[in-house]
Parts: sequence; C-alpha cells; structure tokens
Amino acid sequence: MIRTESQSLFRPVSVHGLAAAVLIVSLVSTAQADLVVLGAAADNTLIEDFEGDVSSGGSTGMFAGRNNQSSNSRRRGVILFDIAGIIPAGSTINTVTLQLSQSSANTAATTVSLHRVLAAWGEGTATTTGGQGAPAGIGDATWVYSSYNTVAWVTPGGDFAPAASSQTVIAGTGDYQWPSTTSLLADVQSFLDNPAINFGWLLLGEESASQTVKRFSTREEPDEALRPQLIVDYTPVPEPGTAALLLAGVWFAVSRRRKP
Repeated sequence: MIRTESQSLFRPVSVHGLAAAVLIVSLVSTAQADLVVLGAAADNTLIEDFEGDVSSGGSTGMFAGRNNQSSNSRRRGVILFDIAGIIPAGSTINTVTLQLSQSSANTAATTVSLHRVLAAWGEGTATTTGGQGAPAGIGDATWVYSSYNTVAWVTPGGDFAPAASSQTVIAGTGDYQWPSTTSLLADVQSFLDNPAINFGWLLLGEESASQTVKRFSTREEPDEALRPQLIVDYTPVPEPGTAALLLAGVWFAVSRRRKP
C-alpha cells in the first residue's frame, strides 16, 4: 500500500501522546507562590471614654490593654491593610503573619489577641504623645463612634468577632508576630475575595487588671522598620505558559488542516 503525503503528515494522536501533552501543559502552567509585605493602610486606638469624643489616629503609637487610671482605662488598637489593592484577585492565601513593634517600657508579659472587626471605622489626625487621646475629628474612630460623630458602634469599644484570629504574648520592647492560623488565613482570604468586608482587626489586650497596656508603633512612626507589617504568602491564579500556548496553537492548526 502506498502511503500518501496527507497520511504521513496527519497521523492520529495516540492516547499516550495526548496524556503527555496534558502533563506538559499542567507542569508549565503551575503557579509559584509569592511573598508580599504590606504596610498598614490605617490604624487607630479606641480610647475608653463614654462621651466618645477622643481619638488618636494621627499618633505614632496605638495601645491595647488597660492603664493605671481609676476609670476609662481600657485601650484597644484597630488596624487595617489593603489586601485587595496589593494581592491579585483570585489568589490563594497560604500563610499570614502580623508583625508589630512594641515600643513602650512595660515589660510585664500579657497576651494580646487579634479579632476581626465587623464594621468600617475611620482614622483621623488626632495626635497625642500618650494614650489619653485628643479631640476627635469628623470620621475618627472613638470608643463610641466608628465614624465620629455620625456612625456609632453597635457596642461601645468596637464591634469585633468574639473569637481571636491569632494571639501572642507581649513582654518587653521589640518586634512581635501574630502567627498564621486557620482563622487568620480565612480572614485574609475573605478580605481578598470580598474587599467590602475588610475592616481589619482589633488588638485586644489584658483588660482584667490595670497597668497591662502595650504600645505599638503605627504607620505614622518615623522609623519605617518599626511600622506595622502584614507578611502574606500567596499563590496567584495560574497563567497559561508559553509551551501550553504553543501546543494549543499547533493543535488548532492541525485540527483545521484535517477538516475535509
């Protein structure tokens, strides 16, 4: 039997050959994980005050815990990172770590937990050198208001998830990390997938005793190395590799040539 030119050029692709081609496409198209360090987009301190008219959004420190005042001694930090503005949509979050610098001299070891905030809040320019706060401006987060003085928290002191997303023990000055947990991963993945619910986290310190307050550097800190950092390892959506595109092009061309 004489084999024609068309028979020699267009032999059927075997099942094994097709499987190998699919494997090549899969290997070439596999995405690699990326690591990004995000700076805070906003931070503030909710200062216990039932008038709700003091804030600290422009300060270089935010506080969590209780100071030695006889009343209105609780402090709660709030912090927000622009997840969707930095990490590509559709990515898978692998690990998340929050790093803050404890910048005060209080060395008593206490636990500070991270809780997902449930409502939008504001950061103004109220500035204070300590944790006493300064007169709040329009839109500031305070103990009573998520946005001074028009939108109140449902519960004074902030609306946040009761379960901690992560926690760590804070003692002397230095850098501290809130480790990656299932809950923290879920928070960041949801913030990426649905940016409208990204209200960040609240830092809840030891509030059952006095003089437990911790001071953390904010995004206004002059020394950039001390500013808040969110360290995220993520895998972006895979993109077609060069080999995959070439194979698709060849397959398309062959398919067209084989048509009667």
